[in-house]
Amino acid sequence: METESQLVLQVEGLKQQLIDREKNEHFTVYVEKKLDFYSGDFIGLLGPSGCGKTTLLTVLGLLRAPSNVEEMQHFKLYVPSAAGEYELIDLQAAWQNRNRKLIERLRRKHIGFALQSGELISSLTVRENIGFPLRINHWPEEKIGQRVSQLLDQFALSRVKESVVTADAMTDLSIDSSNGSLEMEKAATDL
Repeated sequence: METESQLVLQVEGLKQQLIDREKNEHFTVYVEKKLDFYSGDFIGLLGPSGCGKTTLLTVLGLLRAPSNVEEMQHFKLYVPSAAGEYELIDLQAAWQNRNRKLIERLRRKHIGFALQSGELISSLTVRENIGFPLRINHWPEEKIGQRVSQLLDQFALSRVKESVVTADAMTDLSIDSSNGSLEMEKAATDL
């Protein structure tokens, strides 16, 4: 039996302005049409270097306020509530009201974000790196172990789970699977 996907993020009318002070250039990243993201979606952003992919992710990942927050049509997040329903959070209002505590809580609890440079902790194993965000969010240890194992299996990373993260280990992941690096990012964002 298929379950219906839940809408989790909705964005429309986003304009993020950037300034390259060294080159004295101005750029704007646009999301003109409504974008709906559903639970279980795997979204890819494609474009040339410097076109704004990472900038867009930092806004969607609540690391940066939209430049035009007052003019946006939609910026909504739907998060699971204690009752098992989904609660609508108006991110546009949260940014307008400078509700940094709410934004920080949402980012910490509901948004997974893997930076393009990896930003893994080199002294930890792959398993420990995947479990780290859960640990700092006070998940019970047995649940951490279960979730990490599930993600390692889901993305065919079980063979490297006890490996310490090194450049060679990351290269092995990329070589072993045509989208190994994407799998690592997906695993991190699923947390």
